Amino acid sequence: MSTYRVKSGDFILAEPFLPDTNFYRSVVYLAEHGPNGSIGFVVNQPLGLSLKDVIHTEQTEELDFPLYAGGPVGSDTLYVLHQLGDHVRDSRFIARHTYWGGDFEQIKYLLINKNADHRDLKLFLGYSGWEAGQLDEEMAQGSWIVLRGMDELIFSPQEVSIWEEALRKKGGRYALLAKSPKKPDWN
Repeated sequence: MSTYRVKSGDFILAEPFLPDTNFYRSVVYLAEHGPNGSIGFVVNQPLGLSLKDVIHTEQTEELDFPLYAGGPVGSDTLYVLHQLGDHVRDSRFIARHTYWGGDFEQIKYLLINKNADHRDLKLFLGYSGWEAGQLDEEMAQGSWIVLRGMDELIFSPQEVSIWEEALRKKGGRYALLAKSPKKPDWN
């Protein structure tokens, strides 16, 4: 059994020199981790698209809400992480104050009526997925750094600096990694 156990509600941060371009300096929030595999969402890769670009409704302008690349799997499907709990039917509790999914019509209603904003939810196209045992193997190889209890990172408006900020908050040698150059071979 690995000593690198992670659980639902944890963040995993790509180590600075992870060669997989899908996860370069990514911060992934694990919505599910168990014996059947893992599902997470990259919280720091804005797509430059808005919900109004993918949902067509009469209130299009009210849906000018940013979308993020949640990962390389199912990139034609919309997913949501939120802190709205009981305000959204069929939401799935993950950890602390964070929920996954729920009735999307309710979520649209909350956005259109300005009852929710970027501090409450984040929308993703696609997700990050691992087969049973795959993430634990990657953890053992040193590809990921675990961070717990920092749910505010999910909804941070500073998505470009979330990776660096998360490593700084972890402290110690990780704080030094936050300062590592993006292209060390250019130094």
